[in-house]
Amino acid sequence: MLPCYLGDSDPDLVRAGLVIPEVEETLWLIAHADELHRPDVRAMIDRLRTFFRERAALLSGVPGS
Repeated sequence: MLPCYLGDSDPDLVRAGLVIPEVEETLWLIAHADELHRPDVRAMIDRLRTFFRERAALLSGVPGS
């Protein structure tokens, strides 16, 4: 079993079934409130948010993403 984003990126692999709900995970990005406005922390949060939003379909297992 592979995450969809890994298997889908290999043209020699094909899906053998549907996404398995039991192995789905929710990812939380957390930071201490006192750190949220530090430029380096804010920059990393913004970059991670953009990264995951741009790849939401791929990471959720939507076929053809």
